[in-house]
Amino acid sequence: MLMSNESIHSQISQCVRHFEELNDVRPNRIVMSKDVYNALKAEVKPFLIPDESCNKDRVDGINVTVDPTAPIGYVMVTREEEEEEAMDMNEYQKLANRTSRKDISPDEHLLNAMLGLAGEAGECCDLVKKSRFQDGRRIEEMLIDEAGDVLWYVAELASALGVTLNGIAQHNIRKLQERYPEGFDPERSLHREG
Repeated sequence: MLMSNESIHSQISQCVRHFEELNDVRPNRIVMSKDVYNALKAEVKPFLIPDESCNKDRVDGINVTVDPTAPIGYVMVTREEEEEEAMDMNEYQKLANRTSRKDISPDEHLLNAMLGLAGEAGECCDLVKKSRFQDGRRIEEMLIDEAGDVLWYVAELASALGVTLNGIAQHNIRKLQERYPEGFDPERSLHREG
């Protein structure tokens, strides 16, 4: 809740800085009560910028949501998963394939995919190792980048094998359902066939 005599914008900026210090990541959403929103709007119109691309207001580049049920003076700074349209895996494969080399043989595509997967998985492991044993930094954003690179190489592998990512995903789910019909079971994982 905002209570001091400082400007509303200044108090919200302090909340954002505090959130960043605690979480080592920038928030992407500020939820506020209607009275805070109206006061902010009256106080600092240049800071409250309508964003036509997502039909939301933004303060200092952060989405603002007004909660009409929130108590007077309510402000919450948070980070939420960005809402994006779901992407079909086959669509991703087609888009990723645009950046695949066209001047190498099918065998070389397969080799490139396998070595690329090993390399990118190694980069993920290296990030975790450095975070854990060297500098303790937060690595979530970097792991997301690396996971995207891993996915690119999985798409490359699928294309080299002449199958789709959706087909691989469906095959894997069928295999897991057969192996663990009641969900994961440590005993079944130790004594499994196939």
